[in-house]
Amino acid sequence: MATNLKKINKISQWALLGLFFFGAIGNYITGDSASMVVSIISPILIFLPNLLRFIKIPVPETYEFIYYLILAMMLFVGDTLGVYLQNYWYDKTNHLVSGILFYLLGVSIIYRRFGREHIKQNFWKIAIYSFFFAILLESIWEWLEFSVDIIFGTNMMQDGLRDTSWDMIMTVVGSFIATLLMYINLFIRKIWYIDEFIKELIKEKHQEEKHPMDF
Repeated sequence: MATNLKKINKISQWALLGLFFFGAIGNYITGDSASMVVSIISPILIFLPNLLRFIKIPVPETYEFIYYLILAMMLFVGDTLGVYLQNYWYDKTNHLVSGILFYLLGVSIIYRRFGREHIKQNFWKIAIYSFFFAILLESIWEWLEFSVDIIFGTNMMQDGLRDTSWDMIMTVVGSFIATLLMYINLFIRKIWYIDEFIKELIKEKHQEEKHPMDF
């Protein structure tokens, strides 16, 4: 699975590069200079996982796949294709989903370090940590949007403070949804897709454990 995911990530990397390239050409033809700038600078973000590995920061393959998925949804479909401008709630839906994903990433980091029982025994502490972890990642994303708008004159933040506030709110809602799902999964009834998602995120640790994991 890991080998297949590595191949998928490599294909995703070059596929996104091609999409942004042709997207930039399309934006140039249509005269959409703001979206064209986003299409041109987006490839820098595509190779960020490679840069992190080069400086000895490990990036699990599943994390990388989620990263490319978010880039595709937010930057290519949202900005390059202009869906953000055509459908205001597409952006908010993305931030809702991202809030759930960011939260579960935070949970997986704790699981890789301490294991399942630690999460069950300290559920609310882990929930608070994961909540603020999601907010931190969302804040970094908003900072990137602001920086790109200032430097390149784009309009990623659309109507400024209102757009940013709604983005943060949707991330918070996504985090609350993820908290509820995690609680149900741990204490009431296992939710298959949440269980499998967490298992994949911490697969490297899971392979080192001799006992079966039932998150």
